[in-house]
Amino acid sequence: MTHPEISYTVGYLGHFSSNLRPRHWAAVKYLFQYLKGSMDYKLTYSGKDTSVVFDIYCDASHGDCLDFGHSTGRYLTVTGGGAIGWSSKLQLIVVLTSTEAEYIAATKAAKEILWMHNILHEFGFLQHGASHFHIDNQSAISVSKNPEHFG
Repeated sequence: MTHPEISYTVGYLGHFSSNLRPRHWAAVKYLFQYLKGSMDYKLTYSGKDTSVVFDIYCDASHGDCLDFGHSTGRYLTVTGGGAIGWSSKLQLIVVLTSTEAEYIAATKAAKEILWMHNILHEFGFLQHGASHFHIDNQSAISVSKNPEHFG
């Protein structure tokens, strides 16, 4: 059973595994209830389109780790109508703006896309067309389009 939508919650609760408090137990109980209620959910893939084109959805929560000030970056990679890769992790550095947090999340997603592109190429599957990045932060989009920022 695969549930990419709970990866952040599981990772967050893992921080408290050695010292769970009542609110953490309540969150674990809620998570198990969610899993029980979503047992019939499934990932499906369409065989209709034989071209390999990736849709990547990126997002970040700026400074959402109140303990250390780190942001959480997330991305989801979709092809053939289904999810093939995802991540939800605290970023390693503290950033000052949501633009930086979003840009870092998009960069991590781009690295995974390059890896997927290369591995699929090794298996004989060629990507036809560009990957589509979906980012909701206009400033991060502007930074990514400006060649002055390509150090």
